[in-house]
Amino acid sequence: MSDVEPLPEVPLSGRNNMKDELAQMDFRDLFRQVAARPGMFLFCDSYLALTSFISGCDAATERRLLDGFSAWVAERTPGVGETSFTWVPLVAARHWPVLLDEGPGRVSIKDLPAPLQDPIKDDLMYLLDEFLAERYDGKQAL
Repeated sequence: MSDVEPLPEVPLSGRNNMKDELAQMDFRDLFRQVAARPGMFLFCDSYLALTSFISGCDAATERRLLDGFSAWVAERTPGVGETSFTWVPLVAARHWPVLLDEGPGRVSIKDLPAPLQDPIKDDLMYLLDEFLAERYDGKQAL
């Protein structure tokens, strides 16, 4: 037998408290903190790591946080209009339009050139802040 004490059980009712906390969370503030100190939140300082973090926040809100964000970005991206692309490639394509080209030799988001990473991340954070300001004013319940 070991001298290690078992961990206490966590009641399942705590899950509802997490939903309540997420509903009240100021995501605009969180994303500003991520932009200011990405190393505290992201496993690496890349566009894909940033989009993964933001997508995780959206998933935690049962996809309500960014509902409509793809269409909102498309409206603000010259030459795109209505599209089936999600916000991840749409934001990147604002700086690297070949990303939306179809056909042979098509590039992937994974091919994003290193010099474009920072401007694209900055653009994403700007767009995200604007979207959340218009839609939720930062604190509106999800």
